[in-house]
Amino acid sequence: MTEDTPSSSPTLQRMHKLGNISQDDIGKHVTLHGWVYAVRTQDAGRLCFVDVGDGSTISPVRCLAQKPPSEDDNKDEEVSDASVLAVL
Repeated sequence: MTEDTPSSSPTLQRMHKLGNISQDDIGKHVTLHGWVYAVRTQDAGRLCFVDVGDGSTISPVRCLAQKPPSEDDNKDEEVSDASVLAVL
């Protein structure tokens, strides 16, 4: 699988360090790993901004939830400071 070839089952193996991502990677599928430094939500939790770092740099990641969070959602699955993420 190459970086710019979509896959039906994305790999969890890190493809790049955050500090190596550039405009040349726009439109490519990449996998990033890192630790959460900060989390901020807007629009009743549907839009999430996460600052992720991997030792090379800290990078902002934007997430759009498929549905607004509800009281029935599992709070143990929430992203918080010091969580570890793989961003596909």
